[in-house]
Amino acid sequence: MISAVLLICLTKSLPVSLSVLADFDRFREYILSFGNMGSFIYMLLQAFQVLTPGVPGEIIQTVGGYVFGTYLGIVLSTAGTILGSLTAFFLARLIGKAFVRKHVSNRMFEKMETLLSNRKSVLFIFLIYLIPGLPKDTINYIAGVTPVKPGTFLLTSTLAKLPGIFVTTYMGAHFHEKNYKTVVIAAI
Repeated sequence: MISAVLLICLTKSLPVSLSVLADFDRFREYILSFGNMGSFIYMLLQAFQVLTPGVPGEIIQTVGGYVFGTYLGIVLSTAGTILGSLTAFFLARLIGKAFVRKHVSNRMFEKMETLLSNRKSVLFIFLIYLIPGLPKDTINYIAGVTPVKPGTFLLTSTLAKLPGIFVTTYMGAHFHEKNYKTVVIAAI
């Protein structure tokens, strides 16, 4: 439900389609057509990705490296993930546990709530955000309705995301430079 509303809002305000994302050159051209606002729009796209469980962040981050290079891509991707994570965390606190539970399977919610509510939650947050492919974006919402403190959540999850953001952004930058050997090595 939340994802659908956000998707409609983004689609109406920014004509970004998945076909544009799939074609890195077209996406680069599209983002750079906004001039100085292009980096801000990219950051919002990264935040939107975080707010929409199921959309893989690695693709957006790779495109960020392709468009902005490694270092600026890392900064913008990190800023976007922070914005998206904080928005999801506080949105969950605002709309409440009952609403979040409706949009997450009972099994997953109960398991995550238990892990996030114990004294080792910082370690759990770090590990879940460090390992690629886990349902991190859903955790943003669940964490928002647990006793986890916002600062602890944000710092821990951001530090854990940095290695993945670095690798995917680095891959995108080298893909743009047609340095495919480096892309393959980084992917491995």
